[in-house]
This record gives sequence, C-alpha cells and structure tokens, in this order.
Amino acid sequence: MARTGIFKWDVKDARDQLIREGKHPSIDAIRSALGDTGSKSTIHRFLKELDEEEAGSSKIAISDALQGLVSQLSERLLHEGQVEIEAAAARFAAERTTLKAEITAASQDAKAIRAELALSEAALAAERSERATIATALQNEQLQVARLTEQAKAYEQRLTELASHQKSLEEKHENARQALEHFRAAAKEQREQELRRHDHQVQQLQTEVRALNSTLTEKLSQLTQISSNAAALSAEVASIRQQLRDSQSGRERLEQEAGHLRDTISKAGAERIDLDRRLAETRSAESKLRGRLAEVEEIVRQHEISNARSDALLDSQKARCAQLEQELQALRHELASKVEALAKSAAAASQMPDTRDTQHVE
Repeated sequence: MARTGIFKWDVKDARDQLIREGKHPSIDAIRSALGDTGSKSTIHRFLKELDEEEAGSSKIAISDALQGLVSQLSERLLHEGQVEIEAAAARFAAERTTLKAEITAASQDAKAIRAELALSEAALAAERSERATIATALQNEQLQVARLTEQAKAYEQRLTELASHQKSLEEKHENARQALEHFRAAAKEQREQELRRHDHQVQQLQTEVRALNSTLTEKLSQLTQISSNAAALSAEVASIRQQLRDSQSGRERLEQEAGHLRDTISKAGAERIDLDRRLAETRSAESKLRGRLAEVEEIVRQHEISNARSDALLDSQKARCAQLEQELQALRHELASKVEALAKSAAAASQMPDTRDTQHVE
C-alpha cells in the first residue's frame, strides 16, 4: 500500500540510489522508486531545493553545527508540511468519497429518469397508437354518418315520391268521385225520364183502354189480351224498377267502398307523417352516432319495413281502384243495356194501339 506522503530526504535517497545505479533521476523514476507515491509537483519541488542546497554548499562553507540546525529545521518544516499534506489528502479523500456518493446518487437519479423517460415514451407511443385508432374509428364513423345521410336523403326522396303518388291517387279518387256523382246524377235524371215516359205511356194506354172499352166492346177477347200484355208490361216495369233499386244499392256499396278507400288513403297519410317523424328522429340521432349506432340502424330497418308496407298498401290501393273502375264500367254497360231494353219495350207498347186500329178497320 502506497504512503500518503513523502519527505525531502526520501526524495534525496531515491535520487542518490538512481545515480549510483547509473540511471537518470527523473521525476517519474524517483516517484517509481518511492513506490508510486507523492505528487510530481512535490518531487519537483524537493529536487529543486536539493539542487539549491547542493549549489549553496559549494559556495559557502557551513559549519557542522549550523548544518545540523538547518537539517533539523528542514526536517521540522518537512514534517509540518507533510502533516498539512496528509490533512489535505484526507480532506481530498473525503471530498472524493462525497463526490463519488453524489455521482452514484446522480447516476441512480439518471437511471430513474431514464426509466421514467422510457415509460413516458412507451405511454406516448401507446397514446399515439390510441389516437391513431381513435382517428380511424372517427373516420369510419364519419363514413357511417355519410352513408346514413345518403340513406336519409334516399328516404326523403322516396317520401317525396310517395307524397306525389298519394296526391295522384287523391286526384284519381276525386276524379272517380266526380265521375260517380256525375253518373249518379245522370242515372237519376235518366231514371226520372224513364219513369215520366212510362207514366205517360201508362196514361196513354189507360186512355186507349177506356176508348176501346167504350167503342170496341165486341173485342173483349182482344182487350183481355191487351190487359194481360199491360199486366206483363207492368210486371216488367216493376222488375226494371227493382233492377234500378239494385243498381242504387250497388252504387251505395261503391260509395261505401270509396269511403273505405278514402280511409285507407288517410291511413297512408298518417303513415307518411309517422315516417316524417321517424326521419326527424333519425336526423337528430346522427349527432349521437357514436353511442347510438345500433338504435339508428334499428330505426332505419323500421323505416324500410314501413316503406315496404306503404308500397304494398299503395299497390293494393291501385289494384282496388282498378277493380272499382272495372265495376263502374260494368254497371254502366248493365244500365245501358237495361235502358235500351226498356226503350224497346216502350216502343213496342206504343206500337200496339196502331196495330189494333188497323185490325178494327179491317
């Protein structure tokens, strides 16, 4: 173990030993000979003092007593200097220990800071990844919102088409109602004309019968035949009246069906209003898409079902309108046939007196 300090005579002994060995007494060589102890500045200072002492001794002769006193003073000074050097070395060692402890603590703090930095970097990377995931999810939700917006626009267009179609159906229904009222008025007028014509014909027949009863008593058999023909004509007229009453019942049934059709159209309007309300709910739910995507999809599905039902209902209404038009056309043909038959019967009845007059003349 190296000594904590050196003395001047140690340096002198080491220098003299190196000189005796034929070596150059350099500072490094002296320090190596001293066991690698002592600082180079101290060795250099001692060497300089030894050189000066040797130079002074060559110039001035000093007595042995003075030389001994100088040696004692030198040794004392060297000893005091060595004590101070050792104290400084102890202080330096303590400071070095303190610095080493501080360096160790700083190193540990640096390790802790590096660990925290690594954790922070990992957390930052995780946060960046999460932000990327959220950005992707947000983009997907924005695409979903765009798709739902397009669907909502399509539903609005479909509702517009349904409203236009419903308006067309209402116009057709109004035209059918007007045509039905016109047909009813025409049929009533025609029926009144037929009744007036029939009453007039009956009056004419009664007049002719009275004339024949007063003037043609000899032709009772023919009059009986004419009376039976008049009874048959009356029965036919009663049958025609019954048919007219049946036609009136059919028209009333048609009016009832038209009322049902109006109720159906009203229900379709109510369903359209309900669809508008649901569409408004869908638009308000778009702002809460992140938490209510499933609910929006359910509402959209219900809209699709309602639209399908509306389409089916409109198709059934179209079919019903077509059926009603066919029934009205059939009733028109039937009434025209009955009127034509009644006209033919009336014409035949009006020609019967001329035939009887001709027979009487003959």
